Amino acid sequence: MSTIKEHRNSIGSHILRQAAVKKVDFQLPKNLKGTLLNFTNGLDHRPYKDLVCILRDSDVKDKELCLLLREAQDCVSLLDQNLGLFIQVLLIVKWAHRGPEAVAAFQSFLLDLCSAHSYHTKAVLDHLIVNFKGGSDDVTEWTSGMPTLEEERIFQNIHHVLKKLLRVIPMAGDILMSSIISAFPYLKRSTREHQAFVHNMLEILKYQPKFRKEFLHLITKKLVDLDTHAPRSEIEEAENDDAMDVDEDIFSLEQEQGMKHPIANTLDHLMMRLFTFIKNECVDPNTGEITLERSYSVYKDFQEVFERVILLTHNTHHVQFLMWYLCSLRPKLAEVYVKYLWRLVLSIHVAPVTRQSAAAYVSSFLARANFVKLDFLKSTLQEMSDWIHSYINNLDGQKTVEMRLHVLFYSVCQALFYLLCFRHKDLFRTKQNMVFLRGLNLTKMVTCTLNPLRVCLPELVKKFAAITRAYQLVYCNSVIERNARNSVPIVHDRNHVMHADQPSSLLETFFPFDPYKLKRSLSLIEPTYYVYQDDDINEETTEKADNDDDDFLPEVSASASFDDKRFTYSASPGFLHDHHSSTSSPRLRHLV
Repeated sequence: MSTIKEHRNSIGSHILRQAAVKKVDFQLPKNLKGTLLNFTNGLDHRPYKDLVCILRDSDVKDKELCLLLREAQDCVSLLDQNLGLFIQVLLIVKWAHRGPEAVAAFQSFLLDLCSAHSYHTKAVLDHLIVNFKGGSDDVTEWTSGMPTLEEERIFQNIHHVLKKLLRVIPMAGDILMSSIISAFPYLKRSTREHQAFVHNMLEILKYQPKFRKEFLHLITKKLVDLDTHAPRSEIEEAENDDAMDVDEDIFSLEQEQGMKHPIANTLDHLMMRLFTFIKNECVDPNTGEITLERSYSVYKDFQEVFERVILLTHNTHHVQFLMWYLCSLRPKLAEVYVKYLWRLVLSIHVAPVTRQSAAAYVSSFLARANFVKLDFLKSTLQEMSDWIHSYINNLDGQKTVEMRLHVLFYSVCQALFYLLCFRHKDLFRTKQNMVFLRGLNLTKMVTCTLNPLRVCLPELVKKFAAITRAYQLVYCNSVIERNARNSVPIVHDRNHVMHADQPSSLLETFFPFDPYKLKRSLSLIEPTYYVYQDDDINEETTEKADNDDDDFLPEVSASASFDDKRFTYSASPGFLHDHHSSTSSPRLRHLV
């Protein structure tokens, strides 16, 4: 029996591998049931092979397809695993674009087939899901973000049968996710293919909302892949090259508004689609209002996805703005989000690197979100300050410290300094706020044995010193000068020495909500985004690059020294770019 089965499988593989030279007219077999029975019983393989080849190579008309499917349904009990090749070839036939009669016949056949033989369900689901990529050879992206009317008709034909399959076949739900994972477009596939597939995943949620968390997890994971393959430097370079081309040709036609970096362009479209989905999920269909109850339900799903996918990924630039946009719809969620992040920072059960990342998210989010109330910002600063002072008090009496054992402390200090500097115009506006800021006891922070000014980003330290000096909160110059004099290599005990390692390389240089670079979806972020406006409170001789539009923490070249002349400033806050590779820290080059 196994020999017969192996022979059949070899026949099937051979037939499916053969490419059709040209399409021929399809001729319906005179006795389909007899052909299938003869093959199953091992009597005559030739008619079956001919049927499969003709079906594979023929241009089947709607009328012929209806007749074939009707005969196949009449003997559906015979269509077991031995006739898997016939099923595979039938599934290759394009049907969703056809007329109503042919579409209905194919849908009915698929349902009867899976009902009679549940083991065909995976092949049928794989067939349906693959068609969600769109069958058109046109790779032009959907400028509106949505399919054409004809494409939507085709997709709805597929959704119609998928919806029924998921309802009548219990195992279909378990198989669906694996089919979607297998079919999800590779990151270098066309923007249109990505748009079509994600659009249809979100359509499935309309009749199967129980998959929302799983689908969002998968989509977000794929967005992270796109995001990490579209670095800021490459996006900016592509956009700058395009701008130069436009300048050179003053008579050129109006330029497209899309991203010039292909992966960034795909990411931009998908972010826009997800933003639209998030808003729709938060809206009560009866009132048309964004309700806290519905928003919080979406938030819970996204928070879990954020923790499992985004928070643990280094150097994502845009995907985290899914949380931003969701929180901006109901500002109360912003407070929930920040409190959740702060709990991660405090939890001893969370990995240190995750706690550091959470601290960066807290400061970057509060610095940039213009929809967060100032009172909540101040309460978070107070919590950060209390934790820092508690940490300092626990180490009271220690004359020397090993910096690498206290990276979380330095991360929280850097987060607090960053937030104070970025929002100083709001925080220093009233006498009441000045009293609050003096109560943070910044002097104790900067003069403690742990010496956070030695470890935090040099450019941030300079800005923090300038601002706090101007408002007479704390004087940092003596500490900074002493640190510069005492800057020495750090020797490790693990069988190696890291020569001329700058202490600031201990910290991540990642501020998650730095300026958003995707053109289309930026329109939904920009209204709620705080852009840093520089003022006269600055270092004596800070130079700005010509293209700086948000020059809070300019780029810093990594150096073994704190010598100001070794720092070069540019536009992307919180990101370090190595301009002096010969003297830079290996750790810092890894972070770039």
